[in-house]
Amino acid sequence: MNSRVKINSFLECIVFFDILILPYMQILIMPWSLPLLLFLFTVDVFRIKNDFDFKIYLGLCICILVSNLVSVYRPNYLDFVGNNTKYGLQLMTSFLYFFYFKKTSIQERSNFLGLIYIYYVYILALAIWFVGEPFIAVEFIRDLYGRTTVLVENFSMDLRFPYFFSDPNSAGYFTLMLFGFCLHSRIHGFNLFLIFLITLLIVFLTQSSGSLVALVLMIIVFILMKFSGRLKLKYLFFILGLSGILFLLSIYLINNKEDFILVESVYERTFNSTDRIESGGGRFYHWNNLLTMYPLPFGRGYTLFDNGMLKPPHSDFLGLIYRYGFISLILFGLFLRKYFRRNLFIMIPAIVCLGINAMLEDQKLFGLFLILVAINSGERQDKYA
Repeated sequence: MNSRVKINSFLECIVFFDILILPYMQILIMPWSLPLLLFLFTVDVFRIKNDFDFKIYLGLCICILVSNLVSVYRPNYLDFVGNNTKYGLQLMTSFLYFFYFKKTSIQERSNFLGLIYIYYVYILALAIWFVGEPFIAVEFIRDLYGRTTVLVENFSMDLRFPYFFSDPNSAGYFTLMLFGFCLHSRIHGFNLFLIFLITLLIVFLTQSSGSLVALVLMIIVFILMKFSGRLKLKYLFFILGLSGILFLLSIYLINNKEDFILVESVYERTFNSTDRIESGGGRFYHWNNLLTMYPLPFGRGYTLFDNGMLKPPHSDFLGLIYRYGFISLILFGLFLRKYFRRNLFIMIPAIVCLGINAMLEDQKLFGLFLILVAINSGERQDKYA
């Protein structure tokens, strides 16, 4: 291995570790690794090949730039020029993570898995602390990760585990995509089962309905792919036994939820959230608000303002349509379609997130997705390609 390959390997580890664990920069909100990628691209350490992926990316950039330009001439949109520019640049620069790992990912898969193991040990330690002392743990997370994570007053409302995200849903999807990468990799037996249990714990603590749906879909698809036509009796008994234990544990926790503050919070959020929805907090309310705007080839920028009110889409698919035009959704759909089959277990949580939450506006969440897709789409021998 020559010196250049060693340097590239080291830089890949630094970038991946930054996305997994390090905080955002606090003056300009971006990962610490993004300026590094911009520098490496500028000095020609890696080049972007003029292929299908680049053409998709170029088309998305044109949609973003034209939409932001058009928004300047919309009534009352001058106040949002700065915000639209910031999020437009954030989305465009996020793709550097994909092109960097697609072009220079020369490490063995085991090296990336080693960093993922470190993440799981770290997130498990935070989760255990969170279960025991939720407010102290969140204060520590807030002090460590700064203003990009959840506000303490918001946390007090529902006691959801945020990791370094402002939206706890993102922490669930973040962990699920890593779990999906592990399913595509050569991890079997106890190691995979342990990773699954930690993932399940994180999904439970984030109280994310979307993450739970994605996890269930991943498990169903994995079982069908692994055991289709040859499900052995011992595996069937194991699955049924584990399901029974989890069911009985759930019943016990629900019946004694007053003794477990986090369990009570999850229960109330899941089964007694009608007031939040009726007061206008539900996604269908926000999606219905978007219907007053007509989908156009190009959009109006990141900030959606119509009839004197802001209209957050609460869905990246709808966000692409109204922010950057339906052309941008078609282009992004082509990108997802190209890599869907080879990255099925990464795509499942990503698409759920894109459908009912926000992934594109969080650079670490979207960056992780692009990195995992780039790594996992290389030459490999894994069974679930």
